[in-house]
Amino acid sequence: MKGSTEAVVHWFNQDAQYWTKANRGKFTSPLMKSGTYTTRLYRNKFPVANTSVTITAGGKATQDIVATDSEPSVIWRIGEFDGQPSELKNGDKIQRLHPSDSRMASWGGEFTVSSSQTKDFPMALFSKIGGNATVNFDLAPDQLDGVVLRIGTTLSFKGGRPSVKIIEWEGADPGAPTLIDSRGVTRGAYRGFAELYSWEVPASELKTGQNTLVIEVIGKGDADFLSANYIIDAVELQVGASSEPHLRYSHTAPA
Repeated sequence: MKGSTEAVVHWFNQDAQYWTKANRGKFTSPLMKSGTYTTRLYRNKFPVANTSVTITAGGKATQDIVATDSEPSVIWRIGEFDGQPSELKNGDKIQRLHPSDSRMASWGGEFTVSSSQTKDFPMALFSKIGGNATVNFDLAPDQLDGVVLRIGTTLSFKGGRPSVKIIEWEGADPGAPTLIDSRGVTRGAYRGFAELYSWEVPASELKTGQNTLVIEVIGKGDADFLSANYIIDAVELQVGASSEPHLRYSHTAPA
């Protein structure tokens, strides 16, 4: 796994689960019960690879697992795909303060790629309070073809998922994510099912110079901060890439 991020390996099935951290590309599992396990590799708390392994009583198994997430050319990126929103606006406070606390910065807001800081982009969006998030960005003439918008979320509530629009183009509804019966962000939680959404943006819908992306929430729920919402991991605009399917993982990331 590239970079200095922490690599975590997770084995799980219906009967047991185990964790360990990799060191310089190597890892050793704890003693495990016999059985077949899904093996998952995380970059910090972001899942990047899946495979499986069968363990027999008294035996040993050797397994390699390699991160499979692609690294296409990126026009811009807000945040890091690491399964945690700590670098985004209010991400450093959400485990201590309720979203309505006066010490929180305002939710939603405008972000300009050329001048804003990562901490200016909200770590969560809500369908009935706080407004949307807008991203202003410039494109060169050779950056209009093969553009893919990608948004990672760490936790969703009441079916909340991204709604995206660039100028007049609107991305398709990716469908409701796996439901977690938890209030999530209002109780200081951000860990959940990792969701990765991507959309191909037609060149005809973009323009040379300034473009504006509007990100909102699809979903209803109750009022205010109990309305449909999601926590953002990172947002990026790729060029020269093809969109991946909406990826869902059926197990929570490491605590």
